[in-house]
Amino acid sequence: MKLSKGDLFSATRIEEYAGKRGIKLQAPPKALQKGYEKMLRIGLIYFVFGAEYIKEYAKERGIEVKPTKEALEEGYKNTIREQRFYEAKLVERYAKENGIKLTSKFKKKIEKQINNVGFIGIYGMSVDGKMNGEFVLGKKEGILYLIFDNRAREIVEQSKELYGLEKIFGGGKMEIDINKKKIKVYDSNIWYGYEPRMITALLLRKAFRRWEIEIEE
Repeated sequence: MKLSKGDLFSATRIEEYAGKRGIKLQAPPKALQKGYEKMLRIGLIYFVFGAEYIKEYAKERGIEVKPTKEALEEGYKNTIREQRFYEAKLVERYAKENGIKLTSKFKKKIEKQINNVGFIGIYGMSVDGKMNGEFVLGKKEGILYLIFDNRAREIVEQSKELYGLEKIFGGGKMEIDINKKKIKVYDSNIWYGYEPRMITALLLRKAFRRWEIEIEE
């Protein structure tokens, strides 16, 4: 049930729980395909436990899931409709990598908006739909980059090298509540100090138009 909804986090927790009690669960191929397509339709390729994570999970269990043109088209339109322009670019690239040509009429609109929104990368693990960690704000080839990663503090510390950033302006801490659609930004980054918080607020509000964005100086 969780897998068919694309909820890989809960599914793996259930799998671990069963394993500790000597119960081996088999992932149903149809449920994995359904969950994979659901993430594609939302437009979530990599974010938290998106489509690509489900694909890797399936592959580890000898199950192949394939992207469909219909699912990618829907995800592409949804990301544009919700002003998630960088994610739309990811959907476009993902489709191309899988030999699928998108025919959405929204395609040209992305090119005009992506530089205004900038790059927002959110990586890591969530617990009950919540993510906490450090972020940095930087620049590369004239595009602003906001990078959040809670997998290891060293990743944020080495953001400049890992993402090829020309400059890091600073950063802070971020709390993301996926269920409540809320992002809170506060404090300063322990390595780079404060970033221009008004720019961070602008980037987040443009990328997450329907979310509540709370900014603390």
